[in-house]
Amino acid sequence: MTIDIQHKGLSIFTERPLECSNGISSPIHKHSLSEIHIVCEGESTYRCENTIYTLNAGDAIYFPPETYHSSSAEESARILAFQTKSQK
Repeated sequence: MTIDIQHKGLSIFTERPLECSNGISSPIHKHSLSEIHIVCEGESTYRCENTIYTLNAGDAIYFPPETYHSSSAEESARILAFQTKSQK
C-alpha cells in the first residue's frame, strides 16, 4: 500500500505500515526527510537524539530532518511510518 498526500506544498507518503516484533529494531540513523511514526498496536521505544520515549497504541512521534533517531519493539507492534518532504 502506498499513501501519498499532497497539501499546500508538502508531500506526506509511506510505502507500507511497519509490522514489528520482539527483538526488531532500527539502528540510530538520520535522513533528509521528516518522519512521523504512529503506534497503532502494542508498544515501541524510540530514541530521538539523547532522549528515550516509550510509545503505546494511539501515540505518535515526529523526527525532524537530520535528527538522529532509532526504534525498537519490545512486544508485537503495528506502526504506521510516514515521511514528508517539501514540494518544489
